Amino acid sequence: MQCIDNFRRKTLDKQEESCVRVCAEKYLKHSMRVSLRFTELNQGSMTPD
Repeated sequence: MQCIDNFRRKTLDKQEESCVRVCAEKYLKHSMRVSLRFTELNQGSMTPD
């Protein structure tokens, strides 16, 4: 999904702005989930078997 299809304007229209916001939120949620999972795996590898 592409939010912006041309770069002829300095500003975003409402639809582009909304799309960028949704994509940014998805990226941040994914990044947080990956970070939490990495922390879990890292802590698990530090415990002796």
